[in-house]
Amino acid sequence: MRPNFINYTFRDDLVSDGIENCLLYAHNFNPEKSKNPFAYFTQIIYQSYVRRIVKERKLMHIKYLFVERSGILDELNPNSEDNKKITKVWVDYLRSHEKYAVNPDKKKKKPKPNLELYFT
Repeated sequence: MRPNFINYTFRDDLVSDGIENCLLYAHNFNPEKSKNPFAYFTQIIYQSYVRRIVKERKLMHIKYLFVERSGILDELNPNSEDNKKITKVWVDYLRSHEKYAVNPDKKKKKPKPNLELYFT
């Protein structure tokens, strides 16, 4: 497994999705077009990993929104020192996931180059 996919908590899901996609699309490999099946299967596995990561991020975002909107954090007793720490940790954690709140599946568009960039 590549180093950029190792530290995920859902690593077993990544591996099982990769194997499943390899089995589903093995019949599409054409040895007349390419003599490198390793590259073909590597691309299949890589794309399945990316799809799983996007799916898990969406699910995590839904979980965090549920916790935030359920009012669980408001019910904690803020007078207790331990609850202050827990509440602060949860709020910080939820805020770190706000970047997925706007539209988690919308890709960022690259700005088109303007003519002004060429003339300055």
